[in-house]
Amino acid sequence: MRVAITGAGCVTPIGIGVDEFVEGWRGGTLGITQAPWSASAPIPLLAAPIVDDFDPIPILGERVTAGTDRVAQYAMVAAEEALE
Repeated sequence: MRVAITGAGCVTPIGIGVDEFVEGWRGGTLGITQAPWSASAPIPLLAAPIVDDFDPIPILGERVTAGTDRVAQYAMVAAEEALE
């Protein structure tokens, strides 16, 4: 079996898009933070939330965005970038 990587796409806590992700990664940006819902927990939980300014509408359109959950939107935006 042979595998060929022909494109890449990223929707991550440290960047949306490959260029932004690589820049953040090389700059030492961490996407892991304390989960806000665990502030009073005896052992704080960690989370890696996607940045707040994620807007799938310009890429997926309003109709697709309205009919999909957030995780599917992340995957579709990353796939669109990889196809480009």
